[in-house]
Amino acid sequence: QKTINVKIPAGIDNGGVIRLRGLGYPGRNGGPKGDLIIKVRVMENQQFTREGSDIHTSVDITFPQAALGAKVPVKTLTKKVMLTIPPGTQPGTVLRLHGVGLSVGDRTGDLLVTVNLRVPTTLTARQKELLHEFESAGG
Repeated sequence: QKTINVKIPAGIDNGGVIRLRGLGYPGRNGGPKGDLIIKVRVMENQQFTREGSDIHTSVDITFPQAALGAKVPVKTLTKKVMLTIPPGTQPGTVLRLHGVGLSVGDRTGDLLVTVNLRVPTTLTARQKELLHEFESAGG
């Protein structure tokens, strides 16, 4: 038994195969060693899904952020970045951050962020008053 370190290529797909020549079992009748075949299983992630070199995630925003526009933090695979929410953004809108996905070969994918609207479950009397005022003004 032997332990080896294996370099996993960036962006390898689930089910991808890595072949290490000459690291398998010895051949029959003194023949050369075979190859060690490693089948890669990419673990699922609760925050990100993958489509080729693109990564999908989501962000929750408030009604004022959706209506007025905002900058909100979004996690990427390696860091947090600020995502610009344009004024009038609708729930379900997908915003694209170019070059923030996976690097596969010479191409880097994008991060696609689905915008979800976070609706409060409780409101203060003042918040209700302001929302009624907004509704009366044609909102």
